[in-house]
Amino acid sequence: MADRTTNLSFASVVIPTFDRYDCLRDTLAFLRKQSDCDYEVLVIDQTPSPKEVAISEEVRYFVQATPSASAARNLGLLHAHGDVVVFLDDDVIIDDDRFLAKHLRHYRDPDVVGVAGAAPEMGQSTQFTRHRFFHSGGIGWAYFPSNQGCQAWLRVGRSNNLSVRRDAAIECGGMDEQFEKGAHREEADFGLRLTNNGQRILYDPFAKLIHIGNASGGIRSWTQNDAIKATHHMVGDLYLMFRHIPFSQRPEYLALSLRYFVFPRGSRTPVRHMLTAINRYAKAWIIAWSKAKQGAQHIDLL
Repeated sequence: MADRTTNLSFASVVIPTFDRYDCLRDTLAFLRKQSDCDYEVLVIDQTPSPKEVAISEEVRYFVQATPSASAARNLGLLHAHGDVVVFLDDDVIIDDDRFLAKHLRHYRDPDVVGVAGAAPEMGQSTQFTRHRFFHSGGIGWAYFPSNQGCQAWLRVGRSNNLSVRRDAAIECGGMDEQFEKGAHREEADFGLRLTNNGQRILYDPFAKLIHIGNASGGIRSWTQNDAIKATHHMVGDLYLMFRHIPFSQRPEYLALSLRYFVFPRGSRTPVRHMLTAINRYAKAWIIAWSKAKQGAQHIDLL
Protein backbone atom coordinates (compact mmCIF):
# COMPACT_ATOMS: atom_id res chain seq x y z
CA MET A 1 0.00 0.00 0.00
CA ALA A 2 1.23 3.51 -0.83
CA ASP A 3 2.20 5.79 2.03
CA ARG A 4 -0.98 7.53 3.13
CA THR A 5 0.47 10.01 5.62
CA THR A 6 -1.78 13.01 5.13
CA ASN A 7 -1.65 16.58 6.37
CA LEU A 8 -4.97 16.79 8.18
CA SER A 9 -4.69 20.49 8.93
CA PHE A 10 -4.66 21.78 5.33
CA ALA A 11 -7.11 21.43 2.42
CA SER A 12 -7.08 22.59 -1.19
CA VAL A 13 -10.57 23.66 -2.28
CA VAL A 14 -11.18 23.57 -6.05
CA ILE A 15 -14.16 25.53 -7.42
CA PRO A 16 -14.96 25.59 -11.16
CA THR A 17 -17.06 28.63 -12.03
CA PHE A 18 -18.87 29.92 -15.09
CA ASP A 19 -20.54 33.34 -15.06
CA ARG A 20 -21.82 33.09 -11.50
CA TYR A 21 -19.79 35.78 -9.81
CA ASP A 22 -22.42 36.69 -7.23
CA CYS A 23 -22.79 33.05 -6.18
CA LEU A 24 -19.02 32.60 -6.21
CA ARG A 25 -18.47 35.59 -3.90
CA ASP A 26 -21.03 34.17 -1.47
CA THR A 27 -19.38 30.75 -1.54
CA LEU A 28 -15.96 32.29 -0.88
CA ALA A 29 -17.45 34.27 2.01
CA PHE A 30 -18.71 31.03 3.58
CA LEU A 31 -15.26 29.49 3.21
CA ARG A 32 -13.58 32.43 4.94
CA LYS A 33 -15.43 31.43 8.12
CA GLN A 34 -13.79 27.98 8.26
CA SER A 35 -11.90 27.08 11.42
CA ASP A 36 -9.75 24.24 12.84
CA CYS A 37 -7.75 23.89 9.60
CA ASP A 38 -5.81 25.89 7.05
CA TYR A 39 -6.83 25.93 3.42
CA GLU A 40 -6.34 27.40 -0.01
CA VAL A 41 -8.98 27.99 -2.67
CA LEU A 42 -8.36 27.46 -6.37
CA VAL A 43 -10.98 29.19 -8.52
CA ILE A 44 -11.05 27.92 -12.12
CA ASP A 45 -12.95 30.52 -14.15
CA GLN A 46 -14.34 29.35 -17.49
CA THR A 47 -16.49 32.41 -18.25
CA PRO A 48 -16.05 33.53 -21.90
CA SER A 49 -15.14 37.10 -20.81
CA PRO A 50 -13.77 36.48 -17.32
CA LYS A 51 -13.47 39.18 -14.72
CA GLU A 52 -11.36 38.40 -11.71
CA VAL A 53 -13.42 38.57 -8.56
CA ALA A 54 -12.36 40.42 -5.44
CA ILE A 55 -10.47 37.68 -3.66
CA SER A 56 -8.39 37.28 -0.54
CA GLU A 57 -4.86 35.99 -0.20
CA GLU A 58 -5.87 32.34 0.27
CA VAL A 59 -7.54 32.26 -3.18
CA ARG A 60 -5.58 31.33 -6.30
CA TYR A 61 -7.29 32.34 -9.54
CA PHE A 62 -7.01 30.50 -12.88
CA VAL A 63 -8.65 31.16 -16.25
CA GLN A 64 -9.55 28.22 -18.49
CA ALA A 65 -10.72 28.84 -22.05
CA THR A 66 -12.70 25.63 -22.58
CA PRO A 67 -15.87 25.34 -20.47
CA SER A 68 -15.38 21.93 -18.87
CA ALA A 69 -15.98 21.04 -15.23
CA SER A 70 -13.81 17.93 -15.60
CA ALA A 71 -10.90 19.87 -17.10
CA ALA A 72 -11.25 22.54 -14.41
CA ARG A 73 -11.05 19.98 -11.62
CA ASN A 74 -8.04 18.35 -13.29
CA LEU A 75 -6.33 21.74 -13.43
CA GLY A 76 -7.09 22.17 -9.74
CA LEU A 77 -5.66 18.73 -8.92
CA LEU A 78 -2.41 19.55 -10.73
CA HIS A 79 -1.94 22.90 -8.97
CA ALA A 80 -3.22 22.01 -5.48
CA HIS A 81 -0.76 22.20 -2.59
CA GLY A 82 -2.77 20.07 -0.20
CA ASP A 83 -2.78 16.30 0.25
CA VAL A 84 -6.58 16.47 0.32
CA VAL A 85 -8.51 18.25 -2.44
CA VAL A 86 -12.11 19.33 -1.82
CA PHE A 87 -14.31 19.82 -4.89
CA LEU A 88 -17.19 22.30 -4.52
CA ASP A 89 -19.62 23.95 -6.90
CA ASP A 90 -19.70 27.75 -7.05
CA ASP A 91 -23.31 27.98 -5.79
CA VAL A 92 -23.38 26.43 -2.33
CA ILE A 93 -24.31 27.51 1.19
CA ILE A 94 -21.96 26.30 3.93
CA ASP A 95 -23.49 27.03 7.32
CA ASP A 96 -20.79 25.24 9.34
CA ASP A 97 -17.41 26.72 10.24
CA ARG A 98 -15.95 23.18 10.65
CA PHE A 99 -17.10 21.95 7.26
CA LEU A 100 -13.56 21.46 5.89
CA ALA A 101 -12.32 19.99 9.17
CA LYS A 102 -15.10 17.40 9.01
CA HIS A 103 -13.79 16.29 5.63
CA LEU A 104 -10.18 16.17 6.75
CA ARG A 105 -10.74 14.16 9.93
CA HIS A 106 -11.61 10.98 8.03
CA TYR A 107 -8.26 10.72 6.27
CA ARG A 108 -6.68 9.28 9.40
CA ASP A 109 -8.08 6.01 8.03
CA PRO A 110 -5.75 4.85 5.21
CA ASP A 111 -8.63 2.97 3.55
CA VAL A 112 -10.55 6.20 2.99
CA VAL A 113 -9.72 7.48 -0.50
CA GLY A 114 -12.44 10.12 -0.53
CA VAL A 115 -15.19 11.73 1.54
CA ALA A 116 -18.61 12.66 0.18
CA GLY A 117 -20.67 15.11 2.17
CA ALA A 118 -24.40 15.72 2.16
CA ALA A 119 -25.49 18.10 -0.60
CA PRO A 120 -29.27 18.48 -0.55
CA GLU A 121 -30.98 21.01 -2.77
CA MET A 122 -32.74 24.03 -1.30
CA GLY A 123 -35.68 22.87 0.81
CA GLN A 124 -34.90 19.17 0.45
CA SER A 125 -35.46 17.29 3.71
CA THR A 126 -33.09 14.69 5.15
CA GLN A 127 -33.78 11.09 4.15
CA PHE A 128 -32.95 8.23 6.56
CA THR A 129 -34.31 5.25 4.63
CA ARG A 130 -32.07 3.93 1.89
CA HIS A 131 -33.37 2.57 -1.38
CA ARG A 132 -33.81 -1.20 -1.31
CA PHE A 133 -31.44 -1.57 -4.28
CA PHE A 134 -28.54 0.38 -2.70
CA HIS A 135 -26.90 -2.77 -1.30
CA SER A 136 -27.64 -4.89 -4.34
CA GLY A 137 -24.17 -4.50 -5.85
CA GLY A 138 -23.81 -3.72 -9.54
CA ILE A 139 -25.21 -0.23 -10.00
CA GLY A 140 -26.46 0.09 -6.43
CA TRP A 141 -24.43 3.30 -6.21
CA ALA A 142 -26.97 4.99 -8.53
CA TYR A 143 -29.68 4.81 -5.85
CA PHE A 144 -27.91 6.82 -3.13
CA PRO A 145 -29.59 10.23 -2.55
CA SER A 146 -27.84 13.55 -1.95
CA ASN A 147 -29.81 14.13 1.26
CA GLN A 148 -29.08 10.86 3.06
CA GLY A 149 -28.85 11.27 6.84
CA CYS A 150 -26.79 8.18 7.73
CA GLN A 151 -23.10 7.43 7.26
CA ALA A 152 -22.29 4.92 4.51
CA TRP A 153 -19.49 3.51 2.39
CA LEU A 154 -19.80 4.49 -1.27
CA ARG A 155 -18.10 4.12 -4.62
CA VAL A 156 -19.50 7.38 -6.01
CA GLY A 157 -19.91 10.86 -4.55
CA ARG A 158 -21.33 14.05 -6.02
CA SER A 159 -18.66 16.55 -7.03
CA ASN A 160 -20.43 19.54 -5.46
CA ASN A 161 -19.30 18.22 -2.05
CA LEU A 162 -16.50 15.69 -2.49
CA SER A 163 -12.95 15.46 -1.16
CA VAL A 164 -10.25 13.06 -2.35
CA ARG A 165 -6.65 12.17 -1.68
CA ARG A 166 -4.78 14.15 -4.30
CA ASP A 167 -2.24 11.40 -5.06
CA ALA A 168 -4.94 8.77 -5.57
CA ALA A 169 -7.03 11.10 -7.74
CA ILE A 170 -4.08 11.84 -10.02
CA GLU A 171 -3.04 8.19 -10.09
CA CYS A 172 -6.47 7.13 -11.41
CA GLY A 173 -6.33 9.83 -14.11
CA GLY A 174 -8.47 12.51 -12.52
CA MET A 175 -11.71 13.45 -14.24
CA ASP A 176 -12.41 12.15 -17.74
CA GLU A 177 -12.56 15.17 -20.04
CA GLN A 178 -14.73 13.28 -22.52
CA PHE A 179 -17.61 14.49 -20.35
CA GLU A 180 -18.58 17.74 -22.07
CA LYS A 181 -19.16 20.90 -20.08
CA GLY A 182 -20.38 19.43 -16.81
CA ALA A 183 -22.15 16.34 -18.07
CA HIS A 184 -24.27 13.97 -16.04
CA ARG A 185 -22.31 11.06 -14.45
CA GLU A 186 -18.86 12.68 -14.69
CA GLU A 187 -18.32 12.24 -10.95
CA ALA A 188 -19.69 8.68 -11.09
CA ASP A 189 -17.05 7.78 -13.69
CA PHE A 190 -14.38 9.37 -11.49
CA GLY A 191 -15.58 7.59 -8.35
CA LEU A 192 -15.74 4.17 -10.00
CA ARG A 193 -12.13 4.52 -11.14
CA LEU A 194 -10.98 6.00 -7.83
CA THR A 195 -12.39 3.02 -5.91
CA ASN A 196 -11.45 0.37 -8.46
CA ASN A 197 -8.81 -1.17 -6.17
CA GLY A 198 -11.20 -1.88 -3.33
CA GLN A 199 -10.86 1.48 -1.58
CA ARG A 200 -13.97 3.36 -0.65
CA ILE A 201 -15.49 6.79 -0.32
CA LEU A 202 -16.96 7.56 3.08
CA TYR A 203 -20.25 9.43 3.13
CA ASP A 204 -20.47 11.84 6.08
CA PRO A 205 -23.91 13.47 6.51
CA PHE A 206 -22.40 16.01 8.91
CA ALA A 207 -20.01 17.42 6.28
CA LYS A 208 -23.03 19.18 4.89
CA LEU A 209 -23.77 22.07 2.56
CA ILE A 210 -26.81 23.27 0.64
CA HIS A 211 -26.65 23.16 -3.15
CA ILE A 212 -28.50 26.18 -4.52
CA GLY A 213 -28.69 24.87 -8.08
CA ASN A 214 -28.72 28.35 -9.57
CA ALA A 215 -30.48 28.24 -12.94
CA SER A 216 -28.41 31.09 -14.40
CA GLY A 217 -24.84 30.53 -15.46
CA GLY A 218 -22.96 27.32 -14.79
CA ILE A 219 -21.71 24.82 -17.35
CA ARG A 220 -23.76 22.07 -15.77
CA SER A 221 -27.00 23.94 -16.37
CA TRP A 222 -29.82 22.15 -18.10
CA THR A 223 -31.55 23.68 -21.10
CA GLN A 224 -33.70 26.77 -20.89
CA ASN A 225 -36.66 24.36 -20.97
CA ASP A 226 -36.51 22.41 -17.69
CA ALA A 227 -38.72 19.67 -19.13
CA ILE A 228 -36.02 18.50 -21.55
CA LYS A 229 -32.47 17.77 -20.44
CA ALA A 230 -29.54 18.92 -22.56
CA THR A 231 -28.02 16.46 -25.02
CA HIS A 232 -24.57 16.54 -23.41
CA HIS A 233 -26.05 15.21 -20.16
CA MET A 234 -27.59 12.28 -22.01
CA VAL A 235 -24.24 11.69 -23.72
CA GLY A 236 -22.48 11.63 -20.35
CA ASP A 237 -24.98 9.14 -18.95
CA LEU A 238 -24.63 6.76 -21.89
CA TYR A 239 -20.85 7.22 -22.16
CA LEU A 240 -20.50 5.97 -18.58
CA MET A 241 -22.63 2.95 -19.46
CA PHE A 242 -20.38 2.04 -22.39
CA ARG A 243 -17.26 2.55 -20.27
CA HIS A 244 -18.21 0.90 -16.99
CA ILE A 245 -21.48 -1.03 -16.98
CA PRO A 246 -21.36 -4.78 -17.83
CA PHE A 247 -23.91 -6.04 -20.38
CA SER A 248 -25.78 -7.94 -17.68
CA GLN A 249 -26.46 -4.69 -15.77
CA ARG A 250 -27.26 -2.47 -18.73
CA PRO A 251 -31.01 -3.15 -18.83
CA GLU A 252 -31.35 -1.84 -15.26
CA TYR A 253 -29.08 1.12 -16.02
CA LEU A 254 -31.01 1.99 -19.17
CA ALA A 255 -34.31 1.80 -17.30
CA LEU A 256 -32.99 4.38 -14.82
CA SER A 257 -31.58 6.49 -17.64
CA LEU A 258 -34.81 6.56 -19.64
CA ARG A 259 -36.83 7.27 -16.51
CA TYR A 260 -34.64 10.28 -15.81
CA PHE A 261 -34.28 11.73 -19.30
CA VAL A 262 -37.38 10.69 -21.22
CA PHE A 263 -40.10 9.49 -18.84
CA PRO A 264 -39.59 11.38 -15.55
CA ARG A 265 -41.53 10.04 -12.61
CA GLY A 266 -44.65 11.96 -11.61
CA SER A 267 -44.41 14.50 -14.42
CA ARG A 268 -46.98 15.43 -17.00
CA THR A 269 -44.56 15.89 -19.83
CA PRO A 270 -46.23 17.06 -23.06
CA VAL A 271 -45.95 14.59 -25.92
CA ARG A 272 -43.94 17.07 -27.99
CA HIS A 273 -41.35 17.35 -25.20
CA MET A 274 -41.17 13.59 -24.88
CA LEU A 275 -40.59 13.23 -28.62
CA THR A 276 -37.85 15.86 -28.48
CA ALA A 277 -36.23 14.01 -25.57
CA ILE A 278 -36.35 10.71 -27.46
CA ASN A 279 -34.74 12.34 -30.49
CA ARG A 280 -31.97 13.83 -28.34
CA TYR A 281 -31.47 10.51 -26.59
CA ALA A 282 -30.99 8.73 -29.92
CA LYS A 283 -28.40 11.30 -31.00
CA ALA A 284 -26.71 11.05 -27.60
CA TRP A 285 -26.40 7.28 -28.02
CA ILE A 286 -24.41 7.72 -31.24
CA ILE A 287 -22.17 10.43 -29.75
CA ALA A 288 -21.53 8.45 -26.56
CA TRP A 289 -20.65 5.32 -28.52
CA SER A 290 -18.17 7.32 -30.60
CA LYS A 291 -16.61 8.80 -27.46
CA ALA A 292 -16.30 5.35 -25.88
CA LYS A 293 -14.50 4.09 -28.99
CA GLN A 294 -12.11 7.07 -28.81
CA GLY A 295 -11.31 6.26 -25.19
CA ALA A 296 -11.01 8.35 -22.06
CA GLN A 297 -9.21 11.71 -21.84
CA HIS A 298 -7.66 11.66 -18.41
CA ILE A 299 -5.47 14.17 -16.63
CA ASP A 300 -2.47 15.40 -18.62
CA LEU A 301 0.69 15.22 -16.51
CA LEU A 302 2.96 16.65 -19.22
